[in-house]
Amino acid sequence: MGNEANAGKHAFLIMAHTQKELLARLLKRLDNERVDIYLHLDRKSPLSAEDLPELMHSRLFLTRRISVSWGSFSTIKAEMILLQHACKNGRYSYYHYISGQDYPLCGTEEILRSYDETPEVNYISYKDDETASHLDRLALWYPFQEKVGRDGGLLYYVQRALNKVQVMLKIYRKIPEEVGFGSAFFDITGDFACWIVNNWPVWEKKYRSTFCADEMFFQTLFRIYQKEKNISGSALCDMDREDHGTINKAEIAIKRAIDWKRGNPYVWTGEDFDLLISSGCLFARKMDEIKSSELLDLLDEAATA
Repeated sequence: MGNEANAGKHAFLIMAHTQKELLARLLKRLDNERVDIYLHLDRKSPLSAEDLPELMHSRLFLTRRISVSWGSFSTIKAEMILLQHACKNGRYSYYHYISGQDYPLCGTEEILRSYDETPEVNYISYKDDETASHLDRLALWYPFQEKVGRDGGLLYYVQRALNKVQVMLKIYRKIPEEVGFGSAFFDITGDFACWIVNNWPVWEKKYRSTFCADEMFFQTLFRIYQKEKNISGSALCDMDREDHGTINKAEIAIKRAIDWKRGNPYVWTGEDFDLLISSGCLFARKMDEIKSSELLDLLDEAATA
């Protein structure tokens, strides 16, 4: 993990399962000699290496594929596959986690320069006022979530009944004292990334059979890392921001334009161009290769202007 060849470089970790044309467009936009791209394609997805464009500057690494189900431990596992693969290739200045339906709001050089200016800051969102209300995600067992996903069905009701029994009998898992909640997306330093990978064998067992814990995993580990390394709060992004239109401050802090007020999340369109450009964010989520086509064109034009 100490490969000096990656000094000053950035690793982009991307999880994708659909939208072939959008993914290809995203990869081309990120293409830069200071960028290595690590891509996880859901094993259930029809996407394959043949669908990916040739890049002129970036190295593109395809990771081991697993089947990812919404809200399940497999989401964290896929993220860790990406992070482990990247750390094995050397220590990068930053590790950026985005989805295949994210899109840059400016040129790649501008994105890299923004993070270069804050080399010790980890961009991880915290919603302290919401953490307590999500503790059941870690404290209860969700043994069927890999099969339940978003679809519900009989196993969903079986799992709900099991959760109620656990609460009634006060059967809870032991959870860390340092728990956090926030966005699943992040931009973290090389030191923190390698610390996570080194400690993954311990946390892998603790997060199995949890529910939507990808929105608590990196927040919790950062608090533990901060305490263990005696690191001041300056190592975390500034959460003291204001909302911007329909983008809340917790997303603004990590430079992501995500609108949870109009959707789950809302799909950006051409009409949102001015809002996005004025947001101060570096990435926008969620995009759709058809609904967002006008917006994607406008963003590409603005990045090259």
